[in-house]
Amino acid sequence: MNLWDTLKAGKPWLGAAKTGRQRRDQDPSQGIGSERREFQLRKRASGFTQTGRFSSGVNLLRKRRAFRRSRRQTGLISDYLESLADVLRFDQSLAQRLRQEIEDHLREAVAADPAGDGLEAERRAVANFGDAHAIAAQFAVISLAQQISRFGGATILLIVGILIAMKVRVAWYAIMQWTTRDDVKAIGEFVGLIDRYAFLSSVVVAIVGWAYIGSSRMSAAFDAGYRRQLRRSFMLSVVATTALALSVLSDGVLTVLRLLATEFHSGALLPLVSMAIEVACVCVLAWHIRSIARRATSLAALLNA
Repeated sequence: MNLWDTLKAGKPWLGAAKTGRQRRDQDPSQGIGSERREFQLRKRASGFTQTGRFSSGVNLLRKRRAFRRSRRQTGLISDYLESLADVLRFDQSLAQRLRQEIEDHLREAVAADPAGDGLEAERRAVANFGDAHAIAAQFAVISLAQQISRFGGATILLIVGILIAMKVRVAWYAIMQWTTRDDVKAIGEFVGLIDRYAFLSSVVVAIVGWAYIGSSRMSAAFDAGYRRQLRRSFMLSVVATTALALSVLSDGVLTVLRLLATEFHSGALLPLVSMAIEVACVCVLAWHIRSIARRATSLAALLNA
């Protein structure tokens, strides 16, 4: 193997040592010094030099400096987007979506700037777009109104789902001929009355609340009038959810009274599954209520800051 093959194999010193030994055997006048000079020449020819490594380091340093300059030039837009995301940290999904949209808009504005200066163009684009705090507050108000509207529609859909579960369970009772025991029949009638009126109340309030939300104007200004409007819409949905939870609780009591009148077997699984579906629907609505309340609190703190 010659020196070039050993260089490609990653072991240049082996080729140099072998070449040196061969030359010393052929010509004893060539000592270690001449061998070292030849090895250095071959290293220079192959690129294994300190100068080469220094040149590579200089090139790398230049690239890093150019990258840092480019980052400093784009720092205005990045800082603006970071401040916007920090203001909307209570709503990560809105912050990410809004950040992407605003970044695209600002990049397009910079590209279309006739001056052509990157740093100055970014400064003008950010200044023309507006204050990050005010823009974040406007979008947060719109997002809160949309969430309340979705919550009103979800309330009606989940009420329909609970109604279907109720009807299936009652039909199953008729098929299995399950009745309430005589000693608890009075309790069953009273609980059934509560169940009926609570469910009807939830249906009526949910429809009224959904219609009110749909007819209300949407505004980016979170003034006193719009705040009252959103509060009414939210409270109607809360009342509907509360009445629905009372109805589901009454269903649970009635289901227990029915199951006490018979021995437990596989036929009892359907009433239990239907009750689990009703409870899950109420839990979903309760989670939405908690989410909206937290977002409204964060929005109020944002506007008062």
